[in-house]
Amino acid sequence: MAALQFYLLGAPRLEQQHQNINLSRRKVIAALAYLAVTRQPHSRDKLATLLWPDQDQSGARANLRRDLSTLKQLLGDHTLHVDQSLVGLDPDADLWLDVASFEARLATAQQHSHTNGHVCAECTAALKAAVDLYNGDFMTGFSLPDCPEFDEWQFFETERLRHLLAEALQRLIGWHTDRMEYEPAIAYARRWLALDALHEPAHRHLMQLYAWAGQHAAALRQYQECARLLEEELGVPPDAETTALYEAIRTKQFPPLTTESAAEPAAAEPILRERYQTERLLEVGGYGEVYLGRDSVTGRATGTLAPGFSVTPTERTVDGGGRGLAL
Repeated sequence: MAALQFYLLGAPRLEQQHQNINLSRRKVIAALAYLAVTRQPHSRDKLATLLWPDQDQSGARANLRRDLSTLKQLLGDHTLHVDQSLVGLDPDADLWLDVASFEARLATAQQHSHTNGHVCAECTAALKAAVDLYNGDFMTGFSLPDCPEFDEWQFFETERLRHLLAEALQRLIGWHTDRMEYEPAIAYARRWLALDALHEPAHRHLMQLYAWAGQHAAALRQYQECARLLEEELGVPPDAETTALYEAIRTKQFPPLTTESAAEPAAAEPILRERYQTERLLEVGGYGEVYLGRDSVTGRATGTLAPGFSVTPTERTVDGGGRGLAL
């Protein structure tokens, strides 16, 4: 394990040999998070403007110098690379970042090519390790209300990582469903649904898993919960497909899972992607290409991270100017 461990999946914290390092200033935390996650050096002027947008450049740069000095004292001289114009993390720094580890494990699974969308035992081990690292949304509970650009970056990074988690969960659901291992599949499906309680394909998948596991009452309750949420949040009933599945389970006409049907890849992810429409490019940054999109269910604008790869709106949306707005 590296000498320094930086945790950003959940509430931010920094540890040295498993002892907490107190980062008392929030902008010190923000600066370190931005440098660690973007994995590239940034100009002093950019960082100063990002973190002190309301100050003149001289005052902002002075604040940046102070906080960089604090970081160097806490982390050691060899963790940060700082010169007259650029600031970045030393690529050889002995620093472990949970976000980077999460993405590396997902990349390991992604490098395997399998037919029919299936995963192998090695892929599954990497996916489980990645999911286990996801202890909460990116920088949970952290915000800089006076720094809209940082706040917006944090929002899009949060949504990007949530989508990576959703994809990993769906692949794990498929792995366990193929083996008729219903309890772990249900646990992963519930976690997937928690990312977006209005996502009907996730509700349907969970209903199917309950039915296959012989938990018919739970399957019927899941439909009722889906109907309640859709009515309260959107004022709409469940899709016909969801209702038809409910009726099949209620009347005990839902077919049992067989070896052949288990081998069919889940169709939930394409449905998820089709829900969001990409409209136009807003920005290109360290967190990827950000597009303005629209949720075809709610009609609300939202951010997208690549053409056809949308982010689910939770508490935020994006206006035509690309700025994050609280709903």
